[in-house]
Amino acid sequence: PCNEIFSPDPETVAFARKTIEAFELPENKGKGVLKVDGRMVEILHADIARRTVAIADAIAELEKAS
Repeated sequence: PCNEIFSPDPETVAFARKTIEAFELPENKGKGVLKVDGRMVEILHADIARRTVAIADAIAELEKAS
């Protein structure tokens, strides 16, 4: 139950993954701002996205282990 409350919702995680993928594309290397799904996203959002995905993945691993 606690993990459900504190886990990022699936839509947030999906957008975070898209953001990370977009900034990791070779043609986007060095860019500070991109458009992802029609939204302007800054490089700092990619850092936040990485943390969001890390949290979601860690919670998923904990749930698998229990």
